[in-house]
Amino acid sequence: MDSLTAGTALAVIQGCLALSTVCLYFAAPEERCTSWWAVGSLLFAAGVMLVVWNAGAPSHLPLLIGNSLLVYGCVIHWRGLQIFFKKPRSVAGWYLAVLFTMVFELLLQSQASVMQRTIFVCSALTICSALWVKELWPRSQAERSIGRMTAMLGVFLILATFSIRALTLLANMTTFLPTSNQPISVAVTFIVPMAGTLLFSLGLFLLYFERIVDDRNHLATHDELTGISNRRAVVLAGERELDMARRFRRPITVAIMDIDFFKEINDRHGHAAGDDVLVALAQLLGESCRAVDLVGRYGGEEFVIVLPGVDRDSVEVVGGKLLEVVANHRFQHCERLTVSIGLAVLHPGGADHVSWRTLVYQADMALYAAKAAGRNCIRVSPQGGYLSVVAQQPPPIAA
Repeated sequence: MDSLTAGTALAVIQGCLALSTVCLYFAAPEERCTSWWAVGSLLFAAGVMLVVWNAGAPSHLPLLIGNSLLVYGCVIHWRGLQIFFKKPRSVAGWYLAVLFTMVFELLLQSQASVMQRTIFVCSALTICSALWVKELWPRSQAERSIGRMTAMLGVFLILATFSIRALTLLANMTTFLPTSNQPISVAVTFIVPMAGTLLFSLGLFLLYFERIVDDRNHLATHDELTGISNRRAVVLAGERELDMARRFRRPITVAIMDIDFFKEINDRHGHAAGDDVLVALAQLLGESCRAVDLVGRYGGEEFVIVLPGVDRDSVEVVGGKLLEVVANHRFQHCERLTVSIGLAVLHPGGADHVSWRTLVYQADMALYAAKAAGRNCIRVSPQGGYLSVVAQQPPPIAA
């Protein structure tokens, strides 16, 4: 295969990849990264076509535009990766692109040789590829997804191609000039970059697909408003914790918390203010509970807290601390906010015949008893009734 045929194949592949990326953008226009990837792919494909079809001829404008489009396409792809991974913006890539265009214009004005221009272009694209590596490099084991690794493999192929060509040309070896028809030159100059761009584009599609799956899984297990576990996730995790309690003969406590007079906040300040209170309370509970505890929203203004290892001797202390933490916190839309809490304790001796549903029912009945006792208090439910009120304050005053 000669260089012109291989170059044309590379240009066609780039055009197809650009079209695919544009389709991805139209499928998800709300995702900013897809627009940057689409524009970057289009510019890179246009640059490849101009450079390949110019075939090394000393045409000033096609050479300047084509090679500049290659670099700008890479920089825009880099910006899309930064947006995808939610990283801060950087203007370094734009400086690189502008500097490239200015220097390449000077090379053309000075009638630099094909070798000199190729060394400069390969060096610039090597730097661009290194920027891609910087964004894609996994910082932890959890980030090593199939999509990221596929994109990394593609980038490494592209990086190796441009760096090898630049180094060999600097050594005054003309093997990898774009006009060479030697099989190894055609492979390194066109075939390997073709494979690299295919893998890189596939990796971007996989990364986006993985993000969609992760978001879907997160929404399936987390409350959309507060960001903590939703009812479904709490039930599944609670059943697992109950199973562990049975297996290792350990106590476990379930607490159901309800905001006192929450309707007054919505009536006086609006439902947006009520949402703010729910979000703030969820954050407060997450900060106040232990790492092993599970905090979730059960629905409305009700929260559930699963407390592994908390037994009858410590449950009143734990419940009292939760009341105190909420009462001492100043929320945005209320001068004062209090909660009522119902708790149910499962002792190791009773672990064989009490289900998760029964434990939640006991905690719920204890919560009703706390509300009936005047709110802002806790009640602990034994299997046969309720303990006396542990703590009680005057009813809350909504702002």
